[in-house]
Amino acid sequence: ESWTVTLTRHLHPQSKCSTPNRSKKHSAYQVCTDNKDQMNCTNSPISPLICNVDGYPTTISEYVICEDKNVCDDNIDSKCVSFSNFCEVHKHQLCDGMSDCADSVDETASTCDSMIPSTTCVRRFSYTKDMTLIPSSWVMDGIWDCMDGFDEDADIWSRDCGTGDKAIYSYKKQKSCNRLPSLKCPQSDNYLFVDNLCADFS
Repeated sequence: ESWTVTLTRHLHPQSKCSTPNRSKKHSAYQVCTDNKDQMNCTNSPISPLICNVDGYPTTISEYVICEDKNVCDDNIDSKCVSFSNFCEVHKHQLCDGMSDCADSVDETASTCDSMIPSTTCVRRFSYTKDMTLIPSSWVMDGIWDCMDGFDEDADIWSRDCGTGDKAIYSYKKQKSCNRLPSLKCPQSDNYLFVDNLCADFS
């Protein structure tokens, strides 16, 4: 005969979304192994991300973001970018007008060269919840980046050219291939300016 024992841990109010003691910072409270104590945070300055966990929308503490915990159903909490200067930021911190790395590389990355003019949304990871521009590489890429799903709404985006991860989309029939004088390079987030293609021709 076998027995199943379920252990339930009750959180103290002080330990809800508190600084985990496994991080570089110190905490007097032990975190849950499934990171459930880092969800449903009511302190907005430390809970910039909103996502679904087990099908239910919730806020996520910054202490589990970019920690490869995959707390969110779509793993958006682990969608991060590392730079050579040992700075790592969430993808939604790129090109948002706020420098998160010491050398501001997150605001000068190649992704920032492809911002779509006149199209803004509130990113799912955001401390301010301000409307910001988004890069063209985020549009229809299968990842829900805007709070309202704006970037993945097939009814408002039109594919102008390219296929797969090299496709370029336009909003409300504004031809992106004409507005953005660049082409996305394969296997890279870099873009090549069209003028460079003709540099050797007179």
